Amino acid sequence: MKCKKFLALVMTAVLSVSMLTACGGGGSGVSGSLNESKVNSLLKNEAGSNVQIVKDNDLDDAVKAGAERIVSTGNSNSASAVVANKMGWDFVSVATQLINSIKNSGGITSIGTSFGITYVIEENTLETNDGLGLVGLFAPNKGQIQKLGRINTPEAYAAAQILMIDGSIGKAQDASNDVVRFNYSASAKKAKTSNDVSYWVIGIEVKVVAL
Repeated sequence: MKCKKFLALVMTAVLSVSMLTACGGGGSGVSGSLNESKVNSLLKNEAGSNVQIVKDNDLDDAVKAGAERIVSTGNSNSASAVVANKMGWDFVSVATQLINSIKNSGGITSIGTSFGITYVIEENTLETNDGLGLVGLFAPNKGQIQKLGRINTPEAYAAAQILMIDGSIGKAQDASNDVVRFNYSASAKKAKTSNDVSYWVIGIEVKVVAL
């Protein structure tokens, strides 16, 4: 009889924990992803750009690792470094990475060479953004960026950054009559800390696909 009562108490405790877990409102962790179709739609239909992003699984894995670092540490300090290290990027602008690659390789940059940058932005800051930021004021192709409207989603943020990058290194592609061509990729993951603060980790990659 005592054994049955003990088992009943154990089962009650297990069920209680299960219910608390199910109703707890969600803890820390990595979630969400970038809607690539939405980014391409913004680039083409809103900004009027012919740039489109392509999927890159390595970038997805690197961005996820960056988001996981935020969850494990409780802050965003090293997330960009995690992504850059996994992708083999330098901690400078994409244009500078391209120039350094050409200089260090004796004027030859190999097909498949990857450059990129990571942005980490608090979700609340992104969602409440009412404008375009400095990128919409000073980028070489600011006119296209301004057509995006409010940059308050990961997709709009990624599209704006891609347009900014293309406004710089895209000139090399135009000047070469498309002999030099680049592919763009983007990825994003949301990281929620134990303090209930959420960040978006957004990675942008530029890859040389033709020389």
